[in-house]
Amino acid sequence: MSEATQKQKNYARVLGIDHPESYSKDELRELITLYKNNQINNDNRIEMKARADSCSIEMLAERLGYHLISKRSYLEMEEHDSCQIRPYTNRFKRWSTGASGKAVSFLMEFGEEATGNRRFRSVDYSICYLCRLLDREPELATDAHAPVQLTESRTSPELKLPERADTDRKAVEYLEGRGIYDDVIGRWLDNGWLYQGVMKGRSEKTGREYSIDQLVFVSYDDARTVKRKIEDMKPVFASVRSIGSRKFVRDVAGSDYSKGQMFINPLAGTLHFTNAQASLVVCEAPIDIMSVQSIFGDLEYYKRAHYLSLNGVAKQEALYSQLRRHKEIGDVTVMLDNDEAGITAAREIIRNIHRDFPGLHVSAKLPPSEGMDWNDELRNGYNRKWKQDLEEFLSSRNISMKEWIDSTDLESRRRIVHRLMYPLQESRGTAIKR
Repeated sequence: MSEATQKQKNYARVLGIDHPESYSKDELRELITLYKNNQINNDNRIEMKARADSCSIEMLAERLGYHLISKRSYLEMEEHDSCQIRPYTNRFKRWSTGASGKAVSFLMEFGEEATGNRRFRSVDYSICYLCRLLDREPELATDAHAPVQLTESRTSPELKLPERADTDRKAVEYLEGRGIYDDVIGRWLDNGWLYQGVMKGRSEKTGREYSIDQLVFVSYDDARTVKRKIEDMKPVFASVRSIGSRKFVRDVAGSDYSKGQMFINPLAGTLHFTNAQASLVVCEAPIDIMSVQSIFGDLEYYKRAHYLSLNGVAKQEALYSQLRRHKEIGDVTVMLDNDEAGITAAREIIRNIHRDFPGLHVSAKLPPSEGMDWNDELRNGYNRKWKQDLEEFLSSRNISMKEWIDSTDLESRRRIVHRLMYPLQESRGTAIKR
């Protein structure tokens, strides 16, 4: 019997078949066929494709040798300027051909060009290739923005937090580089919502040990108080974001998706314009929350609000679950990104809250600049701009900033800030309508 070709052996290794060199050409062909029939073309195919699609397109593109250029809320391929990659949703769009999708579609679109391997045209081959790649290098996976099904298999009974680094210095430096205020960073560290973690491992390819610094965001079942120490609190959700050149964002295994990443504010008190007891601000990611607190930290509303990070616009179930759990919340402000995904999700959230929570006040606030998130606005100086606009507005009415802050008419204060924040959106037709 003839010996198996090198092409067959390589494909067999991708599929996970051990010792392909020990089989003849016909035996290996039959084995590959059986493997594909049993492992790919059955009910397991959906799970395998979902796992393959969790591979970071950003990191996959770099592995294929492409160079990426940062463009506001997306990345652009230097070799194909019509291709845009959005890390927050882990999707791509190639405008010149109309191709779009997640990691499997990206590999089918660019795999052959980058490697000369025509087998990347096959969806089955691409799925198997990515699954094997994730087996070897799990840090390539990012499911932070993937739709979540709240099933028992998704919720682990125990959340194990990542290893803590000796110091939080790199985490603080990274956040300061993103424009986050020092007092906001300090408050998150004090509340136990943030620490610097480290992921250690050994590369199977080189055998070398590696260490990746990362931000670890942690939320708990209840708020920290003077009498309650962090070590006595039960963490229910954690997410990580890498700090160095190897970029990834993902949720920690064992996180409770029915509760989500909600940061319960120990300062939460009576709301200003309703008779409810608390308010909730909803953002896409923890860094967006920190950016909102840096921009609007002088306003009492944002000082005393609870915050919830969706960790992806598709993960909305935790929001509705928390609203059912926390009856004291009477006001929700949705502050997602000013892009297509953020606008669509904000409209959906408002519609669902109006339907399921009719007595609850809900509004949406987007970053003024199209395509931006709140951290983009912070770094572009919006924290100073809106205050300057406010001072000019008050000055035209002979009102000092101190008089306005000390005013007890908090509902009017809220309306003034809203008018200053949103005329730009409405002029571009991106305002959120109920």
